[in-house]
Amino acid sequence: MTELHEDASIDEDIKRTYELLALSPAAIVAATLEDALAVEERPNMPGAPERSWSLAVPVKLEDIQYHPVAKAIAQQLRHRSQIS
Repeated sequence: MTELHEDASIDEDIKRTYELLALSPAAIVAATLEDALAVEERPNMPGAPERSWSLAVPVKLEDIQYHPVAKAIAQQLRHRSQIS
């Protein structure tokens, strides 16, 4: 579906997924910090311990804007808003 090679990295897969979402005709497309930072542990999982409702991300807030996957997602979604 993403047309990536099976050996593609998770970062490449995430970027390609958001690239395709940006092309969607959906009225709203949202990104998550967990996706942008390739966090494997997911918050708010049913039946998970209470602490799952507030998981820390592995990057300082002020550094997220420099993270390569976060930057790629932001660029894709920014481009989407310019063509809508």
